[in-house]
Amino acid sequence: MGYGGEFRQGMPQQYPGQMPRQYPGQYPGQYPGQMPQRNGFPPNGGPVQQPMSTQSISATLTEMEMLRKKINTRNILFAVGLGGLMVVMFMISMSRGNKSSVIYKMAPLIPIIFIGFGIVFFIAMKGSNGPGKRLKMLYKETFVRQLLNQHFQDVYYNWEQGMDQNLIKNSGICRLGNRYHSEDYLNAVYRGIRFQQADVTIQYHTSSGRSSHTTTYFQGRMFCFEYPSKRSYAVQVHSKNFIYAGEPASGIRREKLKMESVDFNKEFTVRALSGHDAFYILTPQMMERLRALRTKYGSITLVFDHGYVMVGLNSKMDSFDANLSKPIDYQTEMMRMRADVAVIEELIQLLNCIPA
Repeated sequence: MGYGGEFRQGMPQQYPGQMPRQYPGQYPGQYPGQMPQRNGFPPNGGPVQQPMSTQSISATLTEMEMLRKKINTRNILFAVGLGGLMVVMFMISMSRGNKSSVIYKMAPLIPIIFIGFGIVFFIAMKGSNGPGKRLKMLYKETFVRQLLNQHFQDVYYNWEQGMDQNLIKNSGICRLGNRYHSEDYLNAVYRGIRFQQADVTIQYHTSSGRSSHTTTYFQGRMFCFEYPSKRSYAVQVHSKNFIYAGEPASGIRREKLKMESVDFNKEFTVRALSGHDAFYILTPQMMERLRALRTKYGSITLVFDHGYVMVGLNSKMDSFDANLSKPIDYQTEMMRMRADVAVIEELIQLLNCIPA
């Protein structure tokens, strides 16, 4: 184990001095990732999934389209109202020098206009939360959960849950800011490899009172793959256009190394506790696969350590989300969701070439 482990809390397997094996949502007496049933319902409150019939799919799509139109109409009306308010405010400010102007005489009505707009805003937002959440739930159950159950085993999926922040903190895969958001949590098995994945956004926000600034460290998909039969490593690899790589929570810095491939060194930064580990794990085959991965996703970061591989695809895109700008077509959405599933399968196939 070397220095005793960097991931510690949040990792799904126990090492000396680490927390007991635990997955988000795991219950006592269950094997890792197994979700107990409660009167026919899993812990996240959704019904036990059965394949949807054609009639059921058609009815669901009809309801989803009604909800989508309702939400879009409300958004348009709100945007028009906000635009109108801004125009009135601008005209009032421009007519200050002309006291005989009708617009100027409307100035005392500004507080009433603001209060009225605030009431409309509150009602619109309160009314849109219900349809919005219902639409998202229908989409996740119709397109995402069904597909996950077809491709993976021992599936636990909760679109309202996210990846444990400690998992990212302890691995040092990415610098942590002061804002963290994660959703679309998946814990499953593919070809004997257990993995976790979620959408993750990490930001650092500052405010001086008069102005504020937000820097996005990471926005994309984060993965954790288990390889308990592999050797223990402490190697971090990230593309050079990913500038917010972190440090492990252990505080032990990894040494910056150059690999034998000149092309690889131009694209990636490698840090490790041991140069031997870095050269052992980053074989010519692995380096070529990582270069192909960077070409496809643009900005990536990885940490190999203690039988786990953390992968971050800093693609600025979320997974398993609907495109609500146009009517929802079943075949189109299934193709989009299959593409998101294929990313997981592709990463596992890539990582299978890690030396034992």
